[in-house]
Amino acid sequence: MMKAVVTGCTSFIGKHTVQALKEAGIDVFAFRHSYEESPCLPESADLWIHYAWAGRGSEGRMDEDIQKKNVIMSMNALRKAEKLHVKKFLFAGSQAEYSQNSAYGMAKYEFGLNAEKYLADSGSFMDLVHMRIFSVYGPGDHEGSLVSMLIKNAGSGKNMELGPCTQLWNYTYIDDIVDAILLLALSEDTEGTFDVAGNDTRILRDYVTEAWNVLNADGKLCFGMRGNNAEGAADLVPNTERIRKLGFNAKVSFADGIKLTLGES
Repeated sequence: MMKAVVTGCTSFIGKHTVQALKEAGIDVFAFRHSYEESPCLPESADLWIHYAWAGRGSEGRMDEDIQKKNVIMSMNALRKAEKLHVKKFLFAGSQAEYSQNSAYGMAKYEFGLNAEKYLADSGSFMDLVHMRIFSVYGPGDHEGSLVSMLIKNAGSGKNMELGPCTQLWNYTYIDDIVDAILLLALSEDTEGTFDVAGNDTRILRDYVTEAWNVLNADGKLCFGMRGNNAEGAADLVPNTERIRKLGFNAKVSFADGIKLTLGES
């Protein structure tokens, strides 16, 4: 039986990944953060999927000390994976690496570079898959996400104040994202960087308006009343060519994803 270690298993994507791996018949060793002294860590594994990363919300994303510690922690995980003779190490990067406007995005990018250099210098045969995951939504998403806030405010009957929402954005439903991650985990020749996202890229305001309509909200959307998030107003457009060549195609439309998320909230 194939074995997979998942660090950051209680994160939004981590929880869904663990479930999908189990359903695929893979023996999963799941850890929230620390694994080093755990007797549950296997002597060897085929996969290591690394989601563990501290610093949530705009404040945490801008905290350089927290993000530097994340890089160190992730390098320790990479070295541990090498000792376990892991064949493939999958790292959950972010769309924020492209804007480089936050300590979070810069730290994710830095780890990717450090990991590549370490494996090259050590002559390791372990494959590194750097997954630059774009915006994900669905049941279990954290309360501070834009989609979660839209769902919460839609039922209040009040107006909702937002930022300008003029940047290009890409939302993909959680089940589709996990399908893409499992495809990367289980396919051959997947070493390197992949943008993990669907093909629905558009102005963020369009997404917000569609969700508001699907939710049958009574209040109004008030754009431009707040500032942008930690990553700023950068246009974030994924290049999905590599992931699509593996056979990935997002199945859930944004409207249907909102309905599914609402049904579980």
